[in-house]
Amino acid sequence: VNAFNERDSVRDLEIRVRAKDGRISTILLSAEIITLNGEKCILTTSSDITQRKLAEEELRESERRLQAMF
Repeated sequence: VNAFNERDSVRDLEIRVRAKDGRISTILLSAEIITLNGEKCILTTSSDITQRKLAEEELRESERRLQAMF
């Protein structure tokens, strides 16, 4: 919401959200204010990137362990 105060769109914003079951996920969000039939609307797209973020962290940890060996 704060991003809309500065401009009319948001691109590739990573946010953490909590599902109804309590699970935390990382979402990649893009949104834009559009006018549809004379009415302002917010058009959004989102992708769950939780698994990608976990894989990236596992790779960083693996690289740290490898560097510690030398």
